[in-house]
Amino acid sequence: AADLLVLDAESLDDDRELLPDVDPLDLLLARAHGGHIDEVIAGGRPVVQQGRVLGFDEPSAVAELNAQVRHRLQTEPEWAGWRCAVQALAEDLGPFYRRGIGPGCC
Repeated sequence: AADLLVLDAESLDDDRELLPDVDPLDLLLARAHGGHIDEVIAGGRPVVQQGRVLGFDEPSAVAELNAQVRHRLQTEPEWAGWRCAVQALAEDLGPFYRRGIGPGCC
């Protein structure tokens, strides 16, 4: 049975007009992340299609994880330090990311 991973090359190389001479392997190694995965076939069976994991309810999982974190932040004192660190990062880095990151590293 075959294993295959298909990347969305359009989104991976969305600034090719600005940087047309970048080696595709360098681009892949420097930029590719899970958001660029379009399809995965493992053991001959589709596992991901159109960037979505099959047989997994992602919105429900995210909602459950968020609920657990909120609960722990409110009820477990040892999480107070983490909460302060995240708040400080959000205040410092939030404006940068809201403005946009730029063309990338390649």
